[in-house]
Amino acid sequence: MLNLGCGQSLKTIDYARELVAALGSNSAIIPVERAASQFNLYADISAARKQIGFEPTSLTDSMKLYAAELRT
Repeated sequence: MLNLGCGQSLKTIDYARELVAALGSNSAIIPVERAASQFNLYADISAARKQIGFEPTSLTDSMKLYAAELRT
């Protein structure tokens, strides 16, 4: 089993900002004060790099691709 992800810890706000930007939206991001169900999760991609040469896509590029998928 291999973990796939970006290989770094990112906050939900980072994802939200990049998605809003990728969609070309002016939507406000409104944080909520709520305890997260899980903390400090990220994918350790070292095995995927070693075994299959995996390299992650940047968050910006990933959100652009996701935004394009949402539009279809």
